[in-house]
Amino acid sequence: MKVLVIEKADLTRSRVFELPARAFFHTGDAWEGADGSITFDVCLTDDPSFGAQYAKDLVRGIAPPTAEKPLLALVTLKSDGTASLVETSIGAEFPQTDKRRQGKARDLVIAVHEGERETFGPDGWLVHNWRSGKTDRFRLADHQIAEEPLFVPRPGGSDENDGWVVAPALNWKAGATEVWLFDVRDMSGGPQAVWQAPRALPLGFHGLFRQA
Repeated sequence: MKVLVIEKADLTRSRVFELPARAFFHTGDAWEGADGSITFDVCLTDDPSFGAQYAKDLVRGIAPPTAEKPLLALVTLKSDGTASLVETSIGAEFPQTDKRRQGKARDLVIAVHEGERETFGPDGWLVHNWRSGKTDRFRLADHQIAEEPLFVPRPGGSDENDGWVVAPALNWKAGATEVWLFDVRDMSGGPQAVWQAPRALPLGFHGLFRQA
């Protein structure tokens, strides 16, 4: 896998970093360290079958076979031209962060949890702390499919833990879309609230929270 970094102030300046062969769809926000290194989250797999074939099958209504789950990882591109990769065994996708910290160092990332369920789709959400190595998860029932979570800051708060995880899910048994609300500090403790829409909305990919 190669990562191309281009300097925004001078597009003629670039550098290519090399990492072990992996495939991916989504990264988290990046930040630059005091030493010039660039760090970001990413969900990696060494099996590109979903992007190459299964995604096309899915939009045609063909359920994909059980494929290797993408795993949460942390990439650091160093100023000396080398790169490091910290891989975990945590099945995850759609990494999201506190947008107040875009471009700044942080510890937390939230994501959908890719478990080993028999039915199709992510089975819940997680909050992972890179500094402590701890992961806090919430798992849905098998008839619910988790979608991308968002971090919503608590008014007046500034800490990474001071906010909520807001995430939609499709409840195919009820034929309805749901929105789940969690305290970032206690995902496994269950939702603070769940709202169910009167109908099912199409599964989506990305969302955005904007303060009213």
